[in-house]
Amino acid sequence: LLRGGPNYDFLVQLNYWFSFSGLVLQTAASSLALITLLAKSDSQLLAWRVYIAFFSINASCLIGYSTQAFISLRRSNRILAISYQLHGASWILHIKEKIGQVQKQTLIECALQGLIYLMFIFWPFFWRLHDYFLPVS
Repeated sequence: LLRGGPNYDFLVQLNYWFSFSGLVLQTAASSLALITLLAKSDSQLLAWRVYIAFFSINASCLIGYSTQAFISLRRSNRILAISYQLHGASWILHIKEKIGQVQKQTLIECALQGLIYLMFIFWPFFWRLHDYFLPVS
């Protein structure tokens, strides 16, 4: 259906590179815990930097996945709309709807997980500053 359509190769290459970069970043984030094991020191500063790096990399991966889903949604909608104009088959609209549902679900999940990761990144910074935010305390 999509092969040979406009921007087909771009869409495939884009998804390939987003997936590959996500794999590399997730592998790097997962191996960050080895730094604290191999450092042979009880440095809280090192542990703190690894903690921040882990959640920052995961948050950036989620931004990448959201971007991939958004671009894929827009491009696939455009390609399937052109295909529907050419063929007029109702099953093309069904495929377009299903692809749209999958990509929108990805956007929602990435946004929710991204908020959770950002909370884990910024919450410890605000933990000591509660006197400024809660004058009653």
